Amino acid sequence: MRCLVSNRYPIIIVDEFQDTDDDQWRMVHALRDHATLICLADPDQRIFDYQSTIDPKRVEMSKDALAPTVFDLGADNHRSPGGRILDFANAVLRNRSPKAPCKEVTVSTCYENAFPSTVHAEVVFTFSKLRQQGVENPTVVVLARSNPLVATISSILSETHQYNRRELRPIFHTVVWDAEVAAAAGTVIASVMEWREGTISEDVARTFEALAAYYRLKVALRPDKSKGAADKARKYRESADRVRAERSPRLNVERALLTCWREKKELLRGDPVEDWRRSRDVLDRSSLPDIVQESRMLRLFRMTDELGLGLADRWDEVGRCYPGAKLFVSRTLETQRLLAPDLEPRGCVLMSMHKSKGKEFDGVVIAERQHAGVLFDPKKEEPPFESTRRLLRVAITRARHRVTIVRPKNCYPLY
Repeated sequence: MRCLVSNRYPIIIVDEFQDTDDDQWRMVHALRDHATLICLADPDQRIFDYQSTIDPKRVEMSKDALAPTVFDLGADNHRSPGGRILDFANAVLRNRSPKAPCKEVTVSTCYENAFPSTVHAEVVFTFSKLRQQGVENPTVVVLARSNPLVATISSILSETHQYNRRELRPIFHTVVWDAEVAAAAGTVIASVMEWREGTISEDVARTFEALAAYYRLKVALRPDKSKGAADKARKYRESADRVRAERSPRLNVERALLTCWREKKELLRGDPVEDWRRSRDVLDRSSLPDIVQESRMLRLFRMTDELGLGLADRWDEVGRCYPGAKLFVSRTLETQRLLAPDLEPRGCVLMSMHKSKGKEFDGVVIAERQHAGVLFDPKKEEPPFESTRRLLRVAITRARHRVTIVRPKNCYPLY
C-alpha cells in the first residue's frame, strides 16, 4: 500500500506536523523510505497537546527517526505586513512586553454587564476600520476559548444593542463549530420531531437510540475527555430495548420522555423553527442539558435554509409530525459539515480559537468573559500558562490587518 501511495505521490507535504497524533506519525514513518516527505512544523503553534495521542516531542522525534534536512523559516511572515501583529503575538507567547507599540492591536476591557454591547461594538468598529484602510469586502472572525461562549456571542450579534448612545444593529454571521457532536445532538431533537400518533414504544425507543449514538460518538472523538459517556451510551441503548419491549421504566429520563410523548398533542404545530425549539425543550425537561447545549450551535437551522425547508416538506406529508426527520437532519448536517472546511470565509465568522488554526482573516476579535471562555485560568493551568499562550499566539496571528482583544476588568494580564 505504501508503495502504491508513494508511486502516485512521490512528494508528500505534511502540514501542521507538530500536531500529528500517534496514528498519523506511524503513517509518516511508514512512507519515509518510499516518498520524499516535506514536514511543516511550528512548535509555537502546538495547541492540541490536551489530546493524549499527540506527543509534544513530535518534532524532536522526527529528527531522530527521519534524519531530515532542516530549514528555518521562522523569520518569514507573509500574512500581516510589517510584522507588528506577529511581534505582539510573540510577546504574549513569551510573557514579556512588546519591543514597540503595535497600533494594529487593541485591547479593550469592560465590566461584565457591558460585555454584550462591547463585543458587538468592537466587531462593528473592526469592519469600519478595515474599510477605512481600503480593504474591500473584509472578513472578520470572532474567536472565543469555548464553544458555549461562541454560542453566546452568536446570540449577542443577532440582537440590537446600545453602545455610547449608538444603536448597533444585528450582524449577519456564520458559525464554525465542532460539528460532529452538535449534529448528533440535532439528530436527537429530530427524533422527537418524528413522534406521531403511532406506538409510544417505537417513537421513544428511537429517541433513546439517537441518545446512545450521541454518547458513543463523544467517546469515539474524545475518549480521554468523555468520562461517563460510555456508561450513558450503554444505559440509553438498554433504555431503547426496554421501552420497545414495553417493560417498566428504570431511569427518570425514561419516565420523563414517556410522559412527554403522552402529552405531545400540543407539541408540534407545523412551524419547523418553533417545533424544533419545543422538541429541544422536551429534552431539557427530561434532564438532558448537554444535548440542549450542543444543539444550540446549530445556527444553520433557519426557515430559509435547506434544513428548515426540508422539514416543512415533511410536515406537509402528514400534517401532524415530521416523518423521516432524524435521517434527513443527519444527512443534511453531515453534508454541510463536510463542505464547510472548503468554503472561503465571508463577512463575519464565529469559531473557537482551536478551530481557527490554519485560517486567516482581515480582522480578528478575541472575546473573553468574566466567567466564560477565560484565557488564563489557574484552576485549569499553572502560570505562566504556556499552553494558553501558544493558543493565543495562533489566534492573534490569524489576522492580516487588525486585532481586537475584549477582556474583563481585573483579569490576568497578557504579559
